[in-house]
Amino acid sequence: MQTTTQTGYELYENSTFERPRYFPGQMITHEDLTLGMRYAQEQMRLHNRLLHGWGVVCGCEVRPCSTADEQGWHIRIGRGYVLDALGNMICIHRDIVLDIRGDEVAGCGLGPNGEAIDPWCSDVKIERRAGQTLYIAVRYYPYAARPVRAQPGGCGCDDSDCEYSREYDSFIVRPLSRLPGNYDEVMTPPGWDDMFDCDLMAERACPPYPSDPWVILADVTPDADGSLTISYAHRRIVVSLAELYLICQAPDEAQTPEEDRTILLDRAARAGLEEMIDAAEFNRLEAEYAAELHRAVDLPAVTLRSVGTGSALGRQLTERKLTIGALAEVEDLDTLIEAMAAEVSPQQAADIRRRLPEIHRRAQNVREISQAIRS
Repeated sequence: MQTTTQTGYELYENSTFERPRYFPGQMITHEDLTLGMRYAQEQMRLHNRLLHGWGVVCGCEVRPCSTADEQGWHIRIGRGYVLDALGNMICIHRDIVLDIRGDEVAGCGLGPNGEAIDPWCSDVKIERRAGQTLYIAVRYYPYAARPVRAQPGGCGCDDSDCEYSREYDSFIVRPLSRLPGNYDEVMTPPGWDDMFDCDLMAERACPPYPSDPWVILADVTPDADGSLTISYAHRRIVVSLAELYLICQAPDEAQTPEEDRTILLDRAARAGLEEMIDAAEFNRLEAEYAAELHRAVDLPAVTLRSVGTGSALGRQLTERKLTIGALAEVEDLDTLIEAMAAEVSPQQAADIRRRLPEIHRRAQNVREISQAIRS
């Protein structure tokens, strides 16, 4: 049984965007029909890659497993939607439990070569060192299915009498021990001013050819007992306008341009706070403070996303009773880092030195959004 499954990389550099042209009396073959499908796929991939970029679009929350039989070494990845560097769409349609001591999990229930996962080898574990950061990454993986009997195409003998009749878009999730080629050690997104600078836009080059298929969902660092510290230091998020919309009103109910601008800014501010603050704490902020979302700076700093109350960093922030606003106002961050690091183990100190600068920037973003809401 033979099949050709393409991931998109082999279609990129030499693509001619060829499509079939039909005419009366034409003999249609499977190559013609497949060519039309591939044309649409290539167009979609290029559109996604150059207009939307790549990374996590929504969902894909990564957290330690909470059930008794899965605690330690196990993480749970929530449903979500991802675009890879080539523009392939990855839809994680159900929660995934991943043992970081294992190799990988395929969304289709198959191994990387299309074979069924061997249950006899399910207990084989990969040794993970305490303090070793792993990058939980996902990649696009199509697979063929539903074999059917194929009729011979000619009068000769064919050693294969079956062909796959379906192709599914799926994915593979794997803990990587090093950063993929598309990532930098320190993630520095472009500034908003640069994105709207006419001179820079006039000189903008097309993004380079992608060198790696993996998209990082989270960084995970295990302790010796298997407890996990999770952060989003290398999660790349695709900007989405899915939550923004307009409502057409009758002339007598129409709002002034200033009111329209205020509503749009308020929605943008809410979306920004939701990205910076833990989801449960943001819901409490809305419930308790209602329209006073500028009071987000009064929340404890431990409520910022990816801190975690059980981590060494979370405990240090709690002991110092730092609010988000107070953390944002810290000018000598190095002194605070060393003070926290001096009170924990060397492994936990390394985690604090790595994560606190990002948390500090997140607190400053919340402060700027709060100031914009207040004004």
